Amino acid sequence: VVAEYSMNAGAFSSAPYIVQFDGGTSSSKFLLMEVANQSRFFMNVSGTTQDTIINEPISEGVLNKTAVAFVENSTGVSTNGSVAASGDGTSSVPSGITTVRFGNNINSGNALNGHIKSLQYYPRRLTNAQLQELTA
Repeated sequence: VVAEYSMNAGAFSSAPYIVQFDGGTSSSKFLLMEVANQSRFFMNVSGTTQDTIINEPISEGVLNKTAVAFVENSTGVSTNGSVAASGDGTSSVPSGITTVRFGNNINSGNALNGHIKSLQYYPRRLTNAQLQELTA
């Protein structure tokens, strides 16, 4: 998934969600959000955290671009052309994903307070080099 987005001034104080994919519950999901001025990829299966990857700093008021990729035991995240950060290599992938939530989460909290310019989905695990190239 590749997201190009911006956040309005003051958005960082609420840890906004950029996009969340879930199956109608918060127990199995994957998402992209901002925490402490950095992009964060989070994946949860049946209530158990599988991966949390914190990547490069992002800025308010400008376009940021983050790409995330994953398959069983392999995750990667690149933001604004950074070298992709990888997970620990032991993650499971959530199943039963039916819903995409733009700029929000299942609990309707932590809204983006910004704009999503584009969201691209690739039906395969891109390489970390490709993630970096897509966000440059």
